Amino acid sequence: MSTMRKDRLQPVNPKPPPAETGPLTVQRLDKWLWTSRFFRTRRLAAEAVSAGHVQVNGRRGKPGKPVKAGDHLVIRRHPEQYRILISGLTRTRQSPPQAQHLYSETGESIRSREARAALERNHRLGIRHDRRKPGKRDRRKGLQAKQHIQHAE
Repeated sequence: MSTMRKDRLQPVNPKPPPAETGPLTVQRLDKWLWTSRFFRTRRLAAEAVSAGHVQVNGRRGKPGKPVKAGDHLVIRRHPEQYRILISGLTRTRQSPPQAQHLYSETGESIRSREARAALERNHRLGIRHDRRKPGKRDRRKGLQAKQHIQHAE
């Protein structure tokens, strides 16, 4: 039978954890991506960062990398790519309108995403943007798409 001393049963660090008060100055990358609503769960955010889909200040990030206000992020979520500047940190997940105040997207990023959306919209309507000369079928689809757009307006 083993004997245990009473002093060994005491916790190693009896101090309570520090209270979370005051503004955040740094935060884990995966947690920031989750709180700012780029990913539905923190696990998905961590997986995307580990897979190399997120860059911090031009370098590949890790899920635990601390980020702060003023850091530049490039987030690739197929097929979109966001180039953003972190403007705020928060401890809790925010509603979508509030989460948009945690970052600002560059103008170049917005324009490229809008151009991609327009290409995909045209592709769904049958308008092609490749370099070959359109054939009879392509012209017919283009005319049908134009008529469809005119009737919708």
